[in-house]
Amino acid sequence: MKKQRLALVLLIPLLSACTPGGTGEKEVAGTEVYFVSAGEQERRLTAEERPVQEPCTAAGLQELVESMYRPQQAGHESLIPPQVQLQKVTLSGAVATVDFSRDYQDLAALEQSLLSGGVALTLLGVEGVDYVRITSDGAFQPPMGDRYYSIDRILLNSTAIAFNAFDVMLYFITEDGGGLSAVQRTIKVAGEYPSPRTLLTELLTLPEEGGLQSPLAGAEAINSCVLDENGVCRVDLSELKSGPEGRLQVEALANTLAGDSGIEAVVVTVNGQPPSSAGVGGVDGELSFFGEHVK
Repeated sequence: MKKQRLALVLLIPLLSACTPGGTGEKEVAGTEVYFVSAGEQERRLTAEERPVQEPCTAAGLQELVESMYRPQQAGHESLIPPQVQLQKVTLSGAVATVDFSRDYQDLAALEQSLLSGGVALTLLGVEGVDYVRITSDGAFQPPMGDRYYSIDRILLNSTAIAFNAFDVMLYFITEDGGGLSAVQRTIKVAGEYPSPRTLLTELLTLPEEGGLQSPLAGAEAINSCVLDENGVCRVDLSELKSGPEGRLQVEALANTLAGDSGIEAVVVTVNGQPPSSAGVGGVDGELSFFGEHVK
């Protein structure tokens, strides 16, 4: 796994300059929505303008946060990982509350800070929104806890934050369902190594070249992912296809995780039971790299 050092530079503009429309006014307003711009040596917060009908309404704010998943300019990345689902945006007076799925709680502290800070910057740019709260399944979330984001209270500044970049090999199922295809991808994390869950999460984003399938049905397919003190990564799934299809799913997961230098073996289970209980043979117990089905 190849490692590089990157720096993340956070640029915070004057929020007072962004006042798209007034409260309750029905108009198409240009509102700044925040993303990350990735360069060779640094990543910066950057904004794209989005037209929104009635931005200072719960529906308008929800539309803005939903648009944060979909950057339109080349080189821009979403601050919200695909497994973190937006559940609801509510507006009470001048306070906007953004509720994400429980997957938010699995993010590293730095990822939580970037996500919540970007959401706050986006919504505080709407005239009439003075405070933003971030919750997950209705519970207040760090880094702000039970406090509110406001124009003068956003936990982002121009301090450089060190990132590690790793070249990892991910394994997807081929279009014909007959084998596996290896795809190299560079991922950036604040820790010394990407966690096993981070590697599995990367499998949810398909490569730009079409035709490949993820071995995971979605983030909800991962019940748990734990690396024990012996270097054995135990992955429990909520579902698994039967027969050869299910075996390829298990092989793709094992190959992806076995490439991490901290993982000695992989054990895959389905709701706590070995894959054989789901009609998948030959992959019970501790697994290492499978090469015979890689095309």
